[in-house]
Amino acid sequence: MGARPPDRGPSVSTWGRLVLDIVYVLGVIAVFVLVAGIGKAVEKL
Repeated sequence: MGARPPDRGPSVSTWGRLVLDIVYVLGVIAVFVLVAGIGKAVEKL
């Protein structure tokens, strides 16, 4: 799995890559939280 977005060359700054990495990690965490929340909700039903 390609965790990091593909490099677009020198035009993308280090800060830009850092922001993309942070956004990607936050997205993965959000997905895990959603899945865990749905799982707990289903167990209660």
